[in-house]
Amino acid sequence: MLKIYHVSGTRSVRTLWLVKELGLAHETVAMPFDHAVMHGPDYLRVNPLGKVPAIDDDGFVLTESGAITQYLLAKFGEGRLEPSPRPQPGGSEHGRFLQWLHFPEATMMGPLGTLVRQHRLPEDRRDRATVDHAVGKAGEALAFCDLALRSSDHILGPAFTAADIMLGYSLSLADQLGLVDDRHPSVRAYLARLRARPAFGEALAA
Repeated sequence: MLKIYHVSGTRSVRTLWLVKELGLAHETVAMPFDHAVMHGPDYLRVNPLGKVPAIDDDGFVLTESGAITQYLLAKFGEGRLEPSPRPQPGGSEHGRFLQWLHFPEATMMGPLGTLVRQHRLPEDRRDRATVDHAVGKAGEALAFCDLALRSSDHILGPAFTAADIMLGYSLSLADQLGLVDDRHPSVRAYLARLRARPAFGEALAA
């Protein structure tokens, strides 16, 4: 059975959300956000970097949420959670799908991760220049998303896809950090639609 290593609130939410949307049988290995556990010998045998998500698919271990998403879609998706009609690899629609599949991690999570780390520090130990730079970069990404979402319910059009799973987690984190405001009405409406999906709620609660 597919095994998913998960820490609540982290990027592994994406993997849980995906398997729940696909209806895949799986085992969730829930771990605390604890350095001693995630860098303990048991988990380091799974992922030597001590990060989540990681999956174990009958002995094949894979990390990185974007790679896991593509792998699970290719193996189990049968075209589900991809644009319809299923785009041909190398075509423009496939390219757009890949762009939005990877943008959330490649572009958004850098500044968001910086802000999360800064917010964990006592206020007098935070680096103001670092925070301001990260807020600016996150704001650029949010403006880009808001523009892309003005004309459709989901990031690639009317249909929900795995790109929405990747993006939805990042935007939800941005919202938790107080970055989604009146300048981003399309993002706010999009997040409301995503949060209405039972699978997203279940993944966030796990």
